[in-house]
Amino acid sequence: MTYCCTCRDPLEAVPRILDALRRLGLALKALQIESCQERGYAVRFALSLAEPDRVNLFANRFDLLSAAWREVEHE
Repeated sequence: MTYCCTCRDPLEAVPRILDALRRLGLALKALQIESCQERGYAVRFALSLAEPDRVNLFANRFDLLSAAWREVEHE
């Protein structure tokens, strides 16, 4: 599952994402941060394979975390 969000400061967003993953025992497969000029930064990341229940719980938490940011996509 791949996620993307935009944020003003990736140094704020990425640690929150990593903390949520760590607490749920999930791991990243990929992480990418790109500058979006006036929109700030795009943070894209993919999760390693895991139990569907844990992934769904993370998706719910990510939605809460990204409420302060603008969520771009859920694939």
